[in-house]
Amino acid sequence: MILPPTDQRWDMVCRVNSDPMAQPRARAVARVINGVPIANVYGAPKRHPIHGFKQAVLRSARAAHGSPMLCEPLRVDIVAIFKRPKSIKRPAGRLMKTTKPDADNVIKAILDALNGVWWQDDKFICQLNYSAWISALNEEPHLIVRVERLDKQQAIFE
Repeated sequence: MILPPTDQRWDMVCRVNSDPMAQPRARAVARVINGVPIANVYGAPKRHPIHGFKQAVLRSARAAHGSPMLCEPLRVDIVAIFKRPKSIKRPAGRLMKTTKPDADNVIKAILDALNGVWWQDDKFICQLNYSAWISALNEEPHLIVRVERLDKQQAIFE
């Protein structure tokens, strides 16, 4: 269920007008040079589209809320609306997304982009809700991120 951004339950809400994207996995290469084993670990290359996606999340979050970073228990709600493939004509409404990318990789990209912007560190996220949809026929892909401060007692004992 998508709640309107005016719902008083949410402390922060932003809409990112971009097709949601997954954080690529780190890659590792091991080789032996002159008899010495060497391992290199590297992330996404500089030209990878994930960097543009994270910048879009960052810009939208800053535009929506320029308030100080939160350092308390948080609930985060993410609704990802992915681009509808041209091969899907019916039904006209939204469809549940059950294909790649994996939820954990999409969530990681979003939470990483918001670290140091809306919250000091994502360790403060105690509750997380994610839903993925394929857009309706005339709907543009986008992302909605909502944050709610939790009562400390509620966060510890629920």
